Order: sequence, then structure tokens, then C-alpha cells
Amino acid sequence: ELRILAHMTDCKSMIAAFESGVDFHSSTAVDMFPHIQRAIAAGEVLLEWHGDGPPPKPLVKDVYGSDRRRAKMLNFSLVYG
Repeated sequence: ELRILAHMTDCKSMIAAFESGVDFHSSTAVDMFPHIQRAIAAGEVLLEWHGDGPPPKPLVKDVYGSDRRRAKMLNFSLVYG
């Protein structure tokens, strides 16, 4: 639904996020929660991993799953109100 919304509204930032393959809900969680921003800046977690093999650090979605779910609720509330 979010991809459809991005194209229907021609939202450049959402389209770019989807085209880059970013985990949209994790990205939203980073924007929402300063403690996740700090963890990324400190090198404790990665937002994404597209390399070969397992990621060298834990991913945001694995460490901050509950915050990611809250971000996901926000994302879908924009679609469904």
C-alpha cells in the first residue's frame, strides 16, 4: 500500500526510498527515535545490509523491533487514517 501511495502522490522521497531497497519502516523508526539514531551513529547497529553474508553488526529491525512496529503503525496510519 505504501508503494502505491508513493506513486499516486508522486512523493519523491518515498519513491527514492523504495527504489533504493531501504527497509521503509526501519527508516521511519530512525527518524522517530533518537536512541536509534545514536546507536547507528555509534556503529552499534546498521539500518541496512546488502553485502554478501551476514551483516557485520545487528540490524535496526532486529534490535529495535518494537520501535520499528510503532513506526510501521505510523506509516500505515497515514494511508488508512
